[in-house]
Amino acid sequence: MIEAINSEGRQGRSQTTKAATPSARGRPVSIMSSDGACLDYVAYVPENAGPDSPLLVCLHGLKRNPAEQIFRFAPYADRNNVVLLAPLFSRGRFKRFQTLDPNESGELAEDLFDATIADIMDRYNLANSRLWLFGFSGGGQFAHRYAMLGRHRLDRLAIVAPGWFTIPEPDLPYPFGTGPSGKLNGRILDSGLLLETPSLLVVGSRDTARGVSLNQDPRIDNFQGRTRLARARSWIEHMQLLAHRQDKPCTWDFVTIEGAKHSFSRMIDQYGLADVLFEWLAKEPDNQEMR
Repeated sequence: MIEAINSEGRQGRSQTTKAATPSARGRPVSIMSSDGACLDYVAYVPENAGPDSPLLVCLHGLKRNPAEQIFRFAPYADRNNVVLLAPLFSRGRFKRFQTLDPNESGELAEDLFDATIADIMDRYNLANSRLWLFGFSGGGQFAHRYAMLGRHRLDRLAIVAPGWFTIPEPDLPYPFGTGPSGKLNGRILDSGLLLETPSLLVVGSRDTARGVSLNQDPRIDNFQGRTRLARARSWIEHMQLLAHRQDKPCTWDFVTIEGAKHSFSRMIDQYGLADVLFEWLAKEPDNQEMR
């Protein structure tokens, strides 16, 4: 069961909400934004979490089930004393959140995402938290594009089986590359930021289906490959090339999970995705000067 708490936003939260929050530990909590100042989200705060506990933000795919990520990661959060946050990019408000498209009201997904992080940090006194970002499928698309905006100093970035990527090529217009495009609405992407964060890309060895959820634009097929597995391999090659061009170490680890297809629940239950993720999060970066 998920406990529900109403939120009126960081600046206008009621005394009832504030009083309810400290007790909401050790079980999933659904935070609903009544004024739209942040996204609705599901959170999990271990009993012993404190201001120094890492915050792992979990981004859902196009099925939009943030609660599933919280429930499946909660045992690992308890063992590692990690706070979990899973925002909801609802279809009605942010249909194409993964490509950072403004919605019909002109709202930007990253603005509401930042407000959501600020809300949970304020609510649970996480001022000293390291910020870790995880995204599955469409969530992985949002995560790597968001990282290039430079909105937050990310301490770790982990993405699993994105359908496709924004390649760090300034000659390609966004969203295919990082070059100027009307879709950016004046925003600028800095691909160099992808080499300043310890990052992990995971994909299943059998994630080769070309279903309706996979972007099959011929430009993506030709430049990145025809499957999520091929596109993941292509991304790592681009990260290595980017590192070479900028004379920096490549900060990306790449893991292929043998036998896994494109299913978050099965990757957790049958193929140990959570073990892979939390073991990687516990490791110290190879380049200690990077952080």
